[in-house]
Amino acid sequence: EEGGGLVQTVANTLSPGQPLYVLLYAMLIVFFCFFYTAIVFDSKETADNLKRSGAFVPGVRPGRQTASYIDKVLTRLTVSGAAYITAVCLLPEFLILEWNVPFYFGGTSLLIIV
Repeated sequence: EEGGGLVQTVANTLSPGQPLYVLLYAMLIVFFCFFYTAIVFDSKETADNLKRSGAFVPGVRPGRQTASYIDKVLTRLTVSGAAYITAVCLLPEFLILEWNVPFYFGGTSLLIIV
């Protein structure tokens, strides 16, 4: 019977609107933004492609320095993108919790619709 109590406690703690739920939701959004970017985009390969085609980034030497520069820019873009996506996904949560706004779409659904 205690196992059921533990499961119920965990379920209540992780239910929508609870602080731990919102924190985990935000952390997972940010994690998957960086994970997806790391899987899809390879800055070293992009730098090599630029070098082979004769293109360059002004003020940055071709090769390893270009890859480092691209990685730095990509990290900045991913941070701002992850913050924006997190805000869009959490906005309905806060509207429902703070002002009891009847919001029929969650943040993830809102992203899919738009």
